[in-house]
Amino acid sequence: MRKPISDNIPRPVAGWLSGLRAAGLGRALTRAVYLAELGERLQTGLPKSLTGRWQLADVGQEQLTVTVESAAWATQLRYTQTMLLDEAEKALGFRPRRLRIRAGSYQPAPRPRLFPAPTMSQDTIRLIGSVAQHTDDARLRDALARLARAGERTRGKRYSDE
Repeated sequence: MRKPISDNIPRPVAGWLSGLRAAGLGRALTRAVYLAELGERLQTGLPKSLTGRWQLADVGQEQLTVTVESAAWATQLRYTQTMLLDEAEKALGFRPRRLRIRAGSYQPAPRPRLFPAPTMSQDTIRLIGSVAQHTDDARLRDALARLARAGERTRGKRYSDE
């Protein structure tokens, strides 16, 4: 007899997946894995700028359906639909007749920062604060003061404390 999930005991993924299959979700799970793998393969045939911005939702003889995070990415993907359908033909052995793009129904995983957020030096923070104090334009003074405070937060010091 299987232990309940609530035991908080780590279980191998294979055991968890086989439990889903036994619960009648096997076909759906198999289809989801198939679409994910096919989607990854299709993404390799497109420009790098589109990688990770869309996900394969369904595939059939009539159409290839993808979801994108926004209408802007849908437009970019439409420009490459011939390449996408060509890649689908290579992977599937047949070419879907059309591409259907659904915008706004996909949320990609957050991309990690390649570089840490830049920090201001104490001299820069002090200079911006000084300029803010001596500026006549109220909007510019407020903007510069906000910028100096943001610099202080990243460094953990106030320019006026020294």
